[in-house]
Amino acid sequence: MEAFSADPAWQKYTGGNANATFTQGNDYVNFKKTANGQSGYWAWLRPSQPLDALEPGIPYSIEVKAKLQPIGMADDGNGYEANQISLRMKSENLYAPIYLKYGDATTGYVSTTSGGEEPYHLNTMEYQLYRLILLPDHKAYDVYVDGVDEPIFENVPVGEHADENGVYIGAESRHRCNIDVMYVKMGTGAFFSNSKIVSVTADAFCQPAGKEQVVTVTVNTLLVPDGEKVLVSLVDQNENTVVSAIETTVLQDKSITTLHVPAGLSSGSYFIKAAIPDDKIDEVDVQPRKCEYLITAFDFTDKNLVTFGNSITSAEDSWAYQVQRRLGFADLYNGAFSGAIWSKRAREAQNGENICTQDYLDPDFAGMGNGTNTDPYKYQQIINNCAVVHIQKYFAERDKTKLPDYVILSYGTNDGTAEMGDAAAMLRVDDINQLDKYTLAGALRWSIDTLRLEFPEVKIYVALPIQARDGNKNNGNLQKMEVIKQVCDGLSVPYFDCYHECGITQANQAQYLSDGLHPNAAGKVMHGSYIANKLDEAEAGSSSGLKENVVTSMCKVFVSTTMPRIGNSVSVYTPVDGLSLTSCALYDLAGKQFAYVSAKGNKCTFMAPQIPGIYVLVVCMDDQTVQTLKMLVM
Repeated sequence: MEAFSADPAWQKYTGGNANATFTQGNDYVNFKKTANGQSGYWAWLRPSQPLDALEPGIPYSIEVKAKLQPIGMADDGNGYEANQISLRMKSENLYAPIYLKYGDATTGYVSTTSGGEEPYHLNTMEYQLYRLILLPDHKAYDVYVDGVDEPIFENVPVGEHADENGVYIGAESRHRCNIDVMYVKMGTGAFFSNSKIVSVTADAFCQPAGKEQVVTVTVNTLLVPDGEKVLVSLVDQNENTVVSAIETTVLQDKSITTLHVPAGLSSGSYFIKAAIPDDKIDEVDVQPRKCEYLITAFDFTDKNLVTFGNSITSAEDSWAYQVQRRLGFADLYNGAFSGAIWSKRAREAQNGENICTQDYLDPDFAGMGNGTNTDPYKYQQIINNCAVVHIQKYFAERDKTKLPDYVILSYGTNDGTAEMGDAAAMLRVDDINQLDKYTLAGALRWSIDTLRLEFPEVKIYVALPIQARDGNKNNGNLQKMEVIKQVCDGLSVPYFDCYHECGITQANQAQYLSDGLHPNAAGKVMHGSYIANKLDEAEAGSSSGLKENVVTSMCKVFVSTTMPRIGNSVSVYTPVDGLSLTSCALYDLAGKQFAYVSAKGNKCTFMAPQIPGIYVLVVCMDDQTVQTLKMLVM
């Protein structure tokens, strides 16, 4: 960078509000950025011409010599120091970043997250060599610093990004930086690595407990000599061997074999493990690698899954695809669309024209879109993008040979709090055609009831929004979630409390969210794993399967209505041959009993309480099973 100002190979690439300065030194260039904001404040040094696309199966090495200067501003809630060096490849939709913090050997550090989680401390006030090794599968990278033989970060999952191909140095919109860069080098090969197992993948992610399966396992290695042996086995979460290791041979840094997983294993998470004998090659330690393998309690392999939602659901490899793979669903229809909300909308376009959501079968239906309020036609597409239209589209275009067994609805992140509606009022509406679909509550009830009318046997679940980086966004989501949960409770629809339970939090969002809102690769796995595990627990009859909702693997009991009027009669019956009811009890949410009826035979009747509210109906049967569902008395 000794002649950056005159070097046509590099360019300054900044947002309009970045307030970034570039200063040429004798043998370096300094880049400083102090402005920050939600968007439009990014600033980078990057190659003038995009790099060529990566070659599959080839590792790449990047070395940057750099030191930091003081920012001169304290970190705050809206902006903070995060000097970034990253490889960004639009052609592969990936990026591999490291973040540097100014300081001495105690306060300075390098991290793979902008917030500095699990930092490696070093003196960033002096020139250091920072090295990134993109591993051959291009799904993870290692980080090295000069003078340390082993990677300081290993097998870090790459993120997703659509910037042009190149090595980027600078800061995102919310971040600040002040960095001196002496040089940047990049080439093919893993110049700083030792022999290692890079990854373990399998052609199957799961199997039902009652079935056996033969799994094809691929072990990817790096700098492992041809002919070296690899041991492939199945282990449990405590590293106990479940399926004994089979031996396979490495050829051109890859080994492929098959593993027979028997029937009869207990449900839960296991791991396919690949290891070098004695964990060493020429006295160099080689760590084993694992991939998760799920034994499901319930058999989903002949079931069809349908999902609806916004960008968090529609994204490549989102939770929807994770759930399909982890549980082995036969088919997935993903009707999600980026930017979507629950309800219809009535809005005013920039030209003053009033625009309302169209129905999918309207003759002049404009389609669906996402973006900003530009011309009326594009804005009409944005206004059309909601759960109501998504479901209408599914009804019109679905494959009639594939009846849905499960539907999971996941909206709420993009909805406004001003149009949530009154959940109790929407639950009191007798005719779903009279529901106010311009409110979250009305659109949610319409979605659930319409799906049930079309597919009486379908099992419906609702996934609540996940946490975001922004506190205001989270506060709004919590308000909307209360409305969603109230409607779900009134309709006896179980929900997944992703906000509180999936593992993504405001504290760790930098590790699991790509932009403070959307999950990155690791976040998608965590999000999908949570929903898959909860669904499997629920369908296997676990009482801990879903928050505040207990379901069974088989619907043995039906009620005449889940929304009776006060004082009206409610009938409970079972259609299962040879099964009899023994009792029905009704409780409020505090546990107070309002009704109890001893039963004999397949039907019983009781009177709804005189007090409106949400109640829990507990039905006991003579096969010692219990079914619990919620009722809204109005």
